Amino acid sequence: MHPTFEEVLKMKEDGVPNVWVVLAEKYGKSKDALRSWFNRERQKRDAYGVLLDSETEDDDGGTPVADKQFEAEKQTSFDDDGNVKSITSKRLIEMNDEQEKDPRFVLVAHGFDPDEWTVVSLINNFWQGLQKGGKETTTLYQSKLSVKPKSEANALTLNDIDKYFELYQPQQTAVQSPTVIHNKKDGYTLEINLADVHIGNDAITFEQLRSRMNVLLSDIKLRFRKYDFKKIILVQIGDLLHFDTFEKMTTSGTKVGTKSTFYEMFDEGARLLTWFIEELQTLCPVEFLSVNGNHDRVSGYAITKVLEAHFKDNLNVTFDASHKNRKYRVIGNTLVGWQHGDMNYKNLKNILQTEARVEYGNTKYAEMHVGHLHHEMTKDEGSVIIRLLSSITMPDDWHKRMGYVGARQGVMSFVWDDDTGLKEVWYSGVI
Repeated sequence: MHPTFEEVLKMKEDGVPNVWVVLAEKYGKSKDALRSWFNRERQKRDAYGVLLDSETEDDDGGTPVADKQFEAEKQTSFDDDGNVKSITSKRLIEMNDEQEKDPRFVLVAHGFDPDEWTVVSLINNFWQGLQKGGKETTTLYQSKLSVKPKSEANALTLNDIDKYFELYQPQQTAVQSPTVIHNKKDGYTLEINLADVHIGNDAITFEQLRSRMNVLLSDIKLRFRKYDFKKIILVQIGDLLHFDTFEKMTTSGTKVGTKSTFYEMFDEGARLLTWFIEELQTLCPVEFLSVNGNHDRVSGYAITKVLEAHFKDNLNVTFDASHKNRKYRVIGNTLVGWQHGDMNYKNLKNILQTEARVEYGNTKYAEMHVGHLHHEMTKDEGSVIIRLLSSITMPDDWHKRMGYVGARQGVMSFVWDDDTGLKEVWYSGVI
C-alpha cells in the first residue's frame, strides 16, 4: 500500500516532523522509495498540468477553489484477504475537453499512478465556470472515478519486460558484425526521427508501410553520399505501434480502429525495425533511442528490448532503452531533447532547461523534438527551438473525423555539425 499524494502533501504543509520516517513505518516501505514515488508523482502532475490542491488558490491567495465548492472523498473496498479491491474517488477537477477523454490524465488528477491502477468506471459532470481572481473563467468537472489495482493478469509493466530480457537468449537470425565498420572521430551526425509510425493503424496496410520505409531508406542512402558521417542517431519518438493490449486499446484504455491482431502488429514492428537498423548500420554506427508514446507505452518498449537483444553482439549498434519519458543528447555544441508530445507544449522549454541543466549550460544551441500531432511545425522560444515532427503513416479514422488530413506524410532528419550546429533538414516525403 502507498500513501496518497494528498496525504503526503498535507503532512508536509502541516510541518509534520520526519515525514518520511512516519510514512515508512506506517506503510512498510523505505524512506527513499516513498520519497522517490512522491517526486515522480509531483512531476507527473506538473507534466499533465494538474493543479495540486495547495496550488489552486485564487489570485488573492484565498481558499482553493475546489475546497470551496466540492469536498474530495474516497471510498475503498477490500477483498476477503484484506487487499484493496477497488477505490472510488470523487473530486473537482479543472480540465479541457481532450483531457476529459484521457483516462491517464484523470487517474493522475485523482492521485493515482496510471502504471499501478486501471479505470473501472468514470463519470465527469460539468460543475460550473468560476472566476479565478476575477480575471479568467475556468471549467471545472465533478469527477467520480472507480479504479482497481493492476494485477499480473491484466497489466504488463516495463519492469516485467526488463526481468524477462535479463534471462532472454535470442536465436541467431542474422550475421552480426563483430567490429565497427566506420569509426570516424570527425564528421557529421545524422538524426533520423521515427515519430508516430502507428504500425497496425487501420488506414495503412503492412505492405504500404514497408514500402514507405523503403522509400525513406533509399532517400537517406542517396543523401548520405553528400557528407562524411560519424554517427546516426535513430529516434523512435513514441507510438511506433498503434495499440498496446490484446483488446486493441491504447495504454490509457482508448479503443482504436485496426484490422490486425496484437501478434501481427508486434511481429511486423519488430521485423520492420530490425531490417531498417541492419541497413543503417552498414553506413555508420547507429545509436537507437526510444521514448514512450501514449498509444504503446508497454508494447513499444518491448520491441525496443527485442531489438536490443537482437543486436547485442553488433558493435555498430547501441541502444538507450531506459524508461525515461524524455531523453537528451549533446551533439557538438547543440543539446537535442526528445519527448513524445502528449503534454503541455508550453512546458517543453523549461523541462529541457531543468532536466538537462548542465548540458544546456555547456552548449550554444538547444532544441526539443516532439511528435504526437502528426504534422510539422517549428517554434522559436528564444533559447530553445521546439520542433513538431511529421509522421510517415496515413491518417486513421479519428484523425479524419477531426479534420487532420492535410499534413505532409514523411520523416524528418537533421544533419548536425559539431561546430556550427544544424546544417540541413532532410524531409523524406512519401506518397
